[in-house]
Amino acid sequence: MIDAAAAAVAWPEPLGRLRRWSGILAAYFTTQTVTQLAGVAAGLLLVRALPVRELALYTLALSVVTLFTVTTDLGSTTSLLHFFQRERDAARFAAFGRAVRSLRRALFLVGALAVLAAFPLAAAAEGFGARESLPVAAGILLCVWFQIDSSLRLLALRLADRYGRSYRAELAGALLRLGAVALLVGLALLEAWLAVLATAAGTALAARLAAAGRPEPVPAETESAAGGGSE
Repeated sequence: MIDAAAAAVAWPEPLGRLRRWSGILAAYFTTQTVTQLAGVAAGLLLVRALPVRELALYTLALSVVTLFTVTTDLGSTTSLLHFFQRERDAARFAAFGRAVRSLRRALFLVGALAVLAAFPLAAAAEGFGARESLPVAAGILLCVWFQIDSSLRLLALRLADRYGRSYRAELAGALLRLGAVALLVGLALLEAWLAVLATAAGTALAARLAAAGRPEPVPAETESAAGGGSE
C-alpha cells in the first residue's frame, strides 16, 4: 500500500512539470503563429509591390540565402543537441558551441567568395547588371552571417531553458522585417537589395536579442535540483 503522505508529496512534481510545459507549448505555438504570419505578410507585400524584374532578383537571392545557410551548417548546429546530452562538463560543452560557431564562420568565408563570384554571373544570365546584383549579393552575405549567430544563440537559450527569451527574439526579428518591408513599400523604395536587407535586419535583431543576457547552457547530466524556468 502506497503511503498517503509520500503520494501527497510526490504529486506536485508531475503537476508542476505539466503546468510548466503547458506554458512553454502555449508560448511556442502563440509566438510561432505570429512569427509565421509576419513572415507571410512581409512576403505578400513584396510580391504585390515589387516590380517583376526586382521580384525575380529578390527570389533568386532568397534561393541563394537558403542554399548558403544549409551549406554553412551541414548539421553542425543540431549536433550540439547530441553533445548537450552526452557532455557532463558545462565548460567543455561551451567549447563545443564555440567550435561549431568557428566552423560555420570558416565555411561562411569560403562560401562568401563563391557567392560574390557566382551570384553576379547567375544574375547576369537573367539579364541583371553588376550594379543590380552586387548590392543584392552583399545583402545575401549579411543574411547568412547573422543567421549563423541567430541560430546558435537561439539554440543556446533553449538548451538553457530560456524558451521565452528565444521566442521573443524570433518574434521581434520577424516583426522588424515586416515593418521594414512595409516602410519600403510606403516610401516606394521597391528594389531587391533593400528587400534582402530588410530580411538581414530582422535576422540581426533576433541574434542581438538572443545574445542579451544569454547564459551558458548546462548539460542535463550536470543539472542540480534547481528548477529551470521558461523566461
